[in-house]
Amino acid sequence: MKIKKNINIDDQLLAAIDIGAGLGTKIAIAGLKDFRTGCLCEKLLHQQEYGTDPLRFIQKLAHTLKKMMASCGLDFARLDSIGVSIPGFSDDTQKIISCNNLPFLDHCDIKGPLSCACGADVSIINDGDCGALAQWNVHRCELLYWTFGGGWGGSWISREGSVQFPNINWDGQDRTIHITNEPGYVSKITKKELGDIFKDYGASWDLFLENYAREVALEPCRVAGPDNDTNALRAETCVSGKGLWRIYHAFITKDDLDHVPEDAKNHLLNPGTAGPMIFKQYVKGDRTARKAVSLFARIFGEAAVDILKKIKCDGAAFDIPVYLGGGLSKSFDLFVPKVRQVLDKAGVKSEIRPCHFLKTGQNANLIGAFCLAAKNSFMLENIELKKG
Repeated sequence: MKIKKNINIDDQLLAAIDIGAGLGTKIAIAGLKDFRTGCLCEKLLHQQEYGTDPLRFIQKLAHTLKKMMASCGLDFARLDSIGVSIPGFSDDTQKIISCNNLPFLDHCDIKGPLSCACGADVSIINDGDCGALAQWNVHRCELLYWTFGGGWGGSWISREGSVQFPNINWDGQDRTIHITNEPGYVSKITKKELGDIFKDYGASWDLFLENYAREVALEPCRVAGPDNDTNALRAETCVSGKGLWRIYHAFITKDDLDHVPEDAKNHLLNPGTAGPMIFKQYVKGDRTARKAVSLFARIFGEAAVDILKKIKCDGAAFDIPVYLGGGLSKSFDLFVPKVRQVLDKAGVKSEIRPCHFLKTGQNANLIGAFCLAAKNSFMLENIELKKG
């Protein structure tokens, strides 16, 4: 556990919890007056520490919070409010409907039991919305927040700090998710358009589609995009950390990596670690990596143009800024200039910017969860969830 600084003795205390499907669950404690600038202490709970039993998970969260506060010399009764970021969707009572890659939390009520165990208010929010609230808290303007990991998530925040079109009470249908809430999942690119773009960059569209079909255990002709459209793919199939890995392997076969050092080769074959290694190879001047990143940026740009034009019909500003978060955004300068070229050519005025927290090293989801917790403690200017 990291203990970072001392607490103002008169400050109320907040907790932020970022439930992740990767490394585990991050927990932090901060004072109400200074959570934006840093937390008092922070801890990572690995999934093996709490297993796959929902009750045990909630008990572990409460127990960990108590231990963290005790280590800082703080009275647990001073914990006023808890914000929780989840990689999934909830209903209008904040009961989890589904939790991506953490099925043991599907249909689970964390809010009530955690509140009882800690004697504090608990609020739950989707992780994309959470990161977006953190970004809004810095800039206080209308914005889009896009984050890349295994997929392409995001959120649209109004100038007043409202999450627009949150995915609450989702019925499982693609058409009921707003394109800004899950941009990579809902937006689509036709297979014909992708085939033409791949050809322009010297990549094999057939190899890409065959590899992806094998990955999802379907025949290539049955691979489909939103609303089961077999003539298209979801944008995040290409535009995500995994998407970059898929694109890279549309230029090469496994045998083509024989000249690559073993450590780098292992990363390039692993979809979870390939992204940073591809960018590392790009910086070294590797031709395949450079072509893959250029193709990734082109497809991202085309998808972004489609999204940004569509949301004008819902009242978005014509020049709404887009902030990028997630692992791939750490290589912002290597691919965003090409994305901007595509936007400029299409006459789109939005500026693509790096997430503020890339510079500070803070976890955007934890800051967003603190914002959510702070809403219950004092007036943090209209942070709310609002359907349209």
